[in-house]
Amino acid sequence: METVEKAALKLLEAVRVLHERGYELIRIFPYDAPSGCYWRCTISAKKNFDKRYGLMPEKDTGKNTLYYSTGAVYEYFEGYDGEHATVENIADELLKRISELESKGKGSDPDYMKWFHKVLAQARLGHFACAMAEGFSCLEEGYIHCGTEKLELPKY
Repeated sequence: METVEKAALKLLEAVRVLHERGYELIRIFPYDAPSGCYWRCTISAKKNFDKRYGLMPEKDTGKNTLYYSTGAVYEYFEGYDGEHATVENIADELLKRISELESKGKGSDPDYMKWFHKVLAQARLGHFACAMAEGFSCLEEGYIHCGTEKLELPKY
């Protein structure tokens, strides 16, 4: 696995840690940059996601959302050394830096957990989920690419 893939996986593992701590209302939106050179992942509370599809943020939620790109490699937050941090440290930092995750991310969402675990299992194999890329929109197709699999969109 390449360094950027390891960095991206580490972030997804931090989200898994938060889910295990009872923050199942934290969601991800994985997609490719328009150039196709970088994988991106938006992390926010479920309340900020589109209610029809459950995958994409409804609007720019600013400080209540993490916008990550593999272009930053391990710098998940400005000036943060994520390369030497544990996934637990990164999970703590997500709650610290994005205060809304603490207040709006707590709760149960078993259907989303099943979907996220499929995404995570593929990422561990080096296949990162992609909901949008040049020439592909999950909303038009009704699924996301995840390695060789096509996963249904998560339910809101």
